Amino acid sequence: MGTYVKATDDLLYSRIPGAYRPFGQEPWGETAAGQEAPLAVRLEDGSLLANGARLLHPMDTHQWAVLKDLERSHSRFGVVPFHSVAAAWTDGAVDDWNRAYISISNLKKEVAIVVPSKGEQWWEVAYKDENGRERTRDVHTLGDSVVRVKDRVSGMACTSLRNSPPIELPKRSRRRSNS
Repeated sequence: MGTYVKATDDLLYSRIPGAYRPFGQEPWGETAAGQEAPLAVRLEDGSLLANGARLLHPMDTHQWAVLKDLERSHSRFGVVPFHSVAAAWTDGAVDDWNRAYISISNLKKEVAIVVPSKGEQWWEVAYKDENGRERTRDVHTLGDSVVRVKDRVSGMACTSLRNSPPIELPKRSRRRSNS
């Protein structure tokens, strides 16, 4: 698949080495150096479950490509933060995918998409940066996927902000097309 994106028959994931140095340079800002995260899992029924959690760079770029490809595909898919799957799996005891220790084989058997995604929603949101300048940022709103986790049905909604730390949402925003 590539240097940092790996695949098995059932799992697409991003693995960033601890010594991550893009173009031989020290990375700027917070990165996913030394981390691994699942991007998508093929479930037992053949549908795809994509991870909607906010990932650090460069994993966010890999995630963006997966989400856009799923939108263009004719595959049945759902998008939920895997942290939410972990919380549902553990009855709220663990809300961090990296600490839940859920095997992919168990995830494939115990998670199913009840209501598939009809396409993700992207919004262009105006905000003010730290210097008071107005900027825009893409906001990805999840919420139309419903999954079953270990015989419990749950709608999982969240908002992930592409390439950005959490911000206070501004008063005005406009919906972007799904292009």
